Amino acid sequence: MPLKGESTYKLHLWVDSKAGNETMHQTFKAGLSVKTYTRNKTLAEQIIESKDKTLIYHDGKCDYEGQENCTLEAGDYSYRYSGSSETVKNYVCLDGTTTEEKCSSDEDLYQIIGLFKNNLNLYEMKLIKHSPYLGVDDVNWTGRGYYWGGSQENTKNTWKDSTLNTITLNQNYYNNLLHYIQKLITIHSYITVGNTSGNLYYTNVYEVYKNEIINPDFDSISEDYWFYKDRIGLMYITDYMYGTTANNSIQFWK
Repeated sequence: MPLKGESTYKLHLWVDSKAGNETMHQTFKAGLSVKTYTRNKTLAEQIIESKDKTLIYHDGKCDYEGQENCTLEAGDYSYRYSGSSETVKNYVCLDGTTTEEKCSSDEDLYQIIGLFKNNLNLYEMKLIKHSPYLGVDDVNWTGRGYYWGGSQENTKNTWKDSTLNTITLNQNYYNNLLHYIQKLITIHSYITVGNTSGNLYYTNVYEVYKNEIINPDFDSISEDYWFYKDRIGLMYITDYMYGTTANNSIQFWK
């Protein structure tokens, strides 16, 4: 890591009261040895450094191929993979390999949604499981999928109260991951506020991003349910929309 700032040290010397003139008026010399070490680049840094045209930098400058309307960029300085599954190579395998073909198990294969800055201004990867999670032994599994609340009986429309969140994802699924993988997953604050279908479906991707991420419908729910902090969550609507097409002009059901 680069050296930053400066440090001040205070040195205290004690002299024997019985010391004579021959041991007084001596010079004390001190030195400071500084060593630097080369830090291994994170996977996020390696991906950004070697990115291709399918990894879009949302800085608002429109300096990549295929962009039709710059006003539709997220503008959050994220990097998001965008395009068809045939052209985008965003696979990562949690068994230590890096490609779809070499992954030892489909359960270990994930896709990178994008790279997003955290509170320390460092990039973190957001992953989505490549294949559906079929928790056949899970109490929330219906045989066809999962209810948002975890079960049909849970009528609360809040992620904080959903057993799909608290039991299926952040207990059962998380606990079955390898220990070294668990240590790599950070606690994240997910926006869990809803919005109207008109604000999330019947408009362009940037308007959806504003309504879902920047200015969701906070008035529709109490403050205790605006955000939820945990390791694993669901993808946002705009994660899908931005990942679908590089020109960001997609509209849902209009």
